[in-house]
Amino acid sequence: MIWVIVVSVVLLLLIGLLLLPIAVEVNTDAGVYQVRLKGLAKIRLLPGPEVWKVRICLGRWKKEVEVFGTKEHKEEQVKKARKRTWKTRPATIWRKFRHLMGSFRVLRFRLILDTDDYILNAFLFPFFTLVSRKDRSVVVNFTGRNSLDFLAVNRVWRVIWALIH
Repeated sequence: MIWVIVVSVVLLLLIGLLLLPIAVEVNTDAGVYQVRLKGLAKIRLLPGPEVWKVRICLGRWKKEVEVFGTKEHKEEQVKKARKRTWKTRPATIWRKFRHLMGSFRVLRFRLILDTDDYILNAFLFPFFTLVSRKDRSVVVNFTGRNSLDFLAVNRVWRVIWALIH
């Protein structure tokens, strides 16, 4: 009898984990680059002048790890890199990437772009006007401001399905 209760609790936890939403958010104005698993975990990129860090939060547990650093730090990472022994076809990787990107729902997308070339900006202006909608704003400007505000949501089961499909 007890094993039935344990199995059903584990099964309910697994189903709950598969239904949790994953949110990917990028906001260059506010400096937010993060992936959130609603209520459980958050992975945030913290860019700095010399060293970029990743802050991982699982509930109340927090840890910061350096990702990109100075030139000496990069040379040490290259020495530690392992050589890949298995081979995967690029077409397979591209297909899985397309399925994975197609499983996301984009809730907010705002791009403000300046290429520092007036002629190219003038050519992009009508195209960006056609592409823009109520939930997707793509704007070209001539003031030198570049900005991206992006929020996409997915579910864990959809990510797994996209990777095995």
